[in-house]
Amino acid sequence: RNEEWYNRGEGYEHCRPHAILYNAVMDAIARSGIPGAGQRVEKLLEEMEDMYQAGADEAFKPSRRSLNAVMLAYRSEVDGGAKAEYILKRMEELSAVGVYDVMPDVVAFNTAIGAIVRSDDAVNAANRSQALLDRMDELYASGHHLARPNGLTYAMCIEAWLKQQDEVGQKMARQLLEKFFSMVDDNEDVFLETAPVLNVMRAYRQEEDGVREGGP
Repeated sequence: RNEEWYNRGEGYEHCRPHAILYNAVMDAIARSGIPGAGQRVEKLLEEMEDMYQAGADEAFKPSRRSLNAVMLAYRSEVDGGAKAEYILKRMEELSAVGVYDVMPDVVAFNTAIGAIVRSDDAVNAANRSQALLDRMDELYASGHHLARPNGLTYAMCIEAWLKQQDEVGQKMARQLLEKFFSMVDDNEDVFLETAPVLNVMRAYRQEEDGVREGGP
């Protein structure tokens, strides 16, 4: 609607759409859960990119928030995990060539991992989530501090491994748990991020107890 008013010409310059407005609308659609949210948000991102590239207008320059909104919008769809992985890769590529400064941060990675963990393919979900966690560690070690994994990252990856319900999954979940709490010992700030991890472990133990109680 803002774009319609702006296109009417003189007197409506204040209605000119810009990245802040686009991001707000994209985020609202992404969180609405309405059918087709992913495609709608991705279309808005394409509009931003077209306008920015046409005139190099900073007012339409996409940001991390723009691409995060696309991943968030796709999170509940069948191919949401694959779409999120594609967008993460694209964010790194765009940053590498200097198009946009959208190197994925912990929010972007967590959004992608969350979409993957929601998938029904438990084995691949665990491996794919682990691959993203490993990539976050690489980026953080190389100086990209915004990619540091947090408690939510570890909680989702642990959940993915536990969902496998096999020895490999148990082993990987235990290793991630030990790694996370070693981080807590080394960095007091990480202590504030323990809640998501503890919640996952508590839920898993309750589920195991329920299975034992209902067993033969």
